[in-house]
Amino acid sequence: MLPRCRLTRLCWLGLRPMSAAAAPEPAPSVFRTSVSDPREHSRSDLGRLYTVDREDHRRLFQVTGLRKSLSAQARTFCELALMVRQPALNVLDSLRASDPSRPSLRFLLYGPYGGGKSTTVAHVLHWAAASGWLLVHFPEADRWGLRFREVTASASDPQAVDHPVDAALWLAHFRAQNAARLAELDLRTGETYTWSRREATEAGSPLTDLVELGVTRGKHASQCVLALLAELKAHASAGRCRLLMAVEKVNAFWCDSTARREDGSTVKFGDMTVIRAAEQLLRPDWSGGAVLTTIAPVRGGPEGSHLPRHQLGADGWRALEPFVPIRVDDMSRAETYTMIDYFLERRWLQAPAAATERGKQELFFRSGGNPGKLAEICSMY
Repeated sequence: MLPRCRLTRLCWLGLRPMSAAAAPEPAPSVFRTSVSDPREHSRSDLGRLYTVDREDHRRLFQVTGLRKSLSAQARTFCELALMVRQPALNVLDSLRASDPSRPSLRFLLYGPYGGGKSTTVAHVLHWAAASGWLLVHFPEADRWGLRFREVTASASDPQAVDHPVDAALWLAHFRAQNAARLAELDLRTGETYTWSRREATEAGSPLTDLVELGVTRGKHASQCVLALLAELKAHASAGRCRLLMAVEKVNAFWCDSTARREDGSTVKFGDMTVIRAAEQLLRPDWSGGAVLTTIAPVRGGPEGSHLPRHQLGADGWRALEPFVPIRVDDMSRAETYTMIDYFLERRWLQAPAAATERGKQELFFRSGGNPGKLAEICSMY
């Protein structure tokens, strides 16, 4: 909550939201780039917004994947607009130049909270999907141990626990992002998976069979995730596909969990079947793809510094090393003005004073260029 003594400095701006129904259609503007294909983004597009195609938006983020505030903003503005920023271009340049026969590249995005790490991940995911890569996306990895729906004892490993509902929802997210590409590649299982006396997925079955089984049978969903990621890892290493693994808040993997077993003992993240599946792709023992991770403060984790060594701890650092650290900082003044102009165009800001140099300076001062704080301030007034 802003100090009341400072409210008068913002009230003159007349900041107030409007409904999505009244949002105007986008028009050509200096703060937008006409390049909507992420494969064609370059330095000339830096600091400008591009609109994600509606079909791509629906396919990539229909089930989950976007930060809640960004998803709500996209619904309000009737479009998903992402800013082309330097951290995303750094990752994309490396992916374009990568050799699929070499060990997978690994990136770690870090920076202040609300600085745009999730938006950078969304931009890279859009590029990878447009480039024909398969996506393995774990948004908000901390939810598996802190905000889960249900955990049950694993039938295959007495030390592990499964997430029947959450794993099925994740498989639905994977299916939505990759259905078309999986149909084109026609990837098959390399071994037989037995689920019960009467149920099995035979070797040579389409990978989509694993996905469908997990979506419809929550009891087997976590084991299906484990089998699916093992198969994808093998196919990528064999050169049959390109694979992008994206894990947001990956530092949660080495933090405390709130899950409990029937005997009351604490469940570690490493004892969760889905996390074990994800950790397969965090190892540097496969090729044909890349790993993109982010870190952010999570409940039960270290407080204070947002730097990788502090947030990952010794165990997390050893698990991810070697990786390329990429700092995602708050926006520059020019980038902040771009977002303000966008809010004005969408009529999220309606007062004429908000379009003045003085008004933009005030908003930049109050937010410090932090995208999350700027959006919060503009939603309040």
